[in-house]
Amino acid sequence: MKQHRTREGILLTEVRVLDEAGAKKIGRPCGCYITLETAQLRENDLTIHRRASELVTAELKKLCPGAARKKILIVGLGNRTVTADCLGPMTTEKVLTTRHLRRGLPKELKMRLGTVACLAPGVMGQTGIETEEIVEAVVKKIKPDVVLAVDALAAGSPERLNATIQLCDTGVSPGAGMGNRRQELSEATLGIPVLAVGVPTVIDAGILTAGGEKQYKNMYVTTKDMDAVAERLSRLLAGAVNRWLYHLNEEELQAYLY
Repeated sequence: MKQHRTREGILLTEVRVLDEAGAKKIGRPCGCYITLETAQLRENDLTIHRRASELVTAELKKLCPGAARKKILIVGLGNRTVTADCLGPMTTEKVLTTRHLRRGLPKELKMRLGTVACLAPGVMGQTGIETEEIVEAVVKKIKPDVVLAVDALAAGSPERLNATIQLCDTGVSPGAGMGNRRQELSEATLGIPVLAVGVPTVIDAGILTAGGEKQYKNMYVTTKDMDAVAERLSRLLAGAVNRWLYHLNEEELQAYLY
C-alpha cells in the first residue's frame, strides 16, 4: 500500500508492506517505510529545515507514540571521523540524554522528560566488534523499550542525495547500502522494536555515469560541502528526535541542552 501527500512543500511517501508477498516483491520486511523529499534540504534554508524537522517528529510519533513515557535508546551509526558517514554520531551528540538524571528529577518534570540514553558505537574497523553485538549488550543491560537507529544511507539516484529523509519501523542493516552489510539491528536481533531514520549522503559513482561503467563499481562519492550539510542535517534530525521524546518548548529544550 503506497500513499503520497505533500506537506508545506515537502513530498511524503508512505509505503506499508502488509504481507510476505509484498515483502518479497520489494525486497524488504513487512512494516512501514516513510520518505520525506525536497531538494531544499541541501540548502542552508532554516525555514525548510524547520518544516522537515517537525514533519519527522510527526512521523516518529506515529511510528512510536508516547515516547516520553518509554525508555528509549538512540544509536548513532557510522564513523564520526568520516564526513559522509558521521550523521549518526553527530545526531546523538545533539540529543538530550536523561537516563542518568531520572532519580533526581521532581515528579512534575519526570512527566515531561523521557528516559533517554544515546550510544555511538563506531564501526567494526575501529572497535573490532560488530555494531549489533555492542547494541545488543547495551540493550540487555539498560533494557530500553525502543531503539532508534540514526544512519547515513546510500542514494539510489542523484536526486535523492542529501534531499530525502527516510524512516521505517523495521530496523536497519549497517553498511548495506554500500555493499558492506553487517548484522542487522531489528526486533528479531534485539528483542524490542527498532525504528530507523537516515539520509542518503553518498552515491555509487557508477550511477552517475551514462553506462554505469564497471571501473566505478563500489566507488562511492559525496558532495563537496558534505561537512556543512552533515552539521545541518544532524541538527534537523536531533531537533526532531528531541521534540518526539520530550514535552518541552524550544526555550526549555535549549536550556537543558546548553
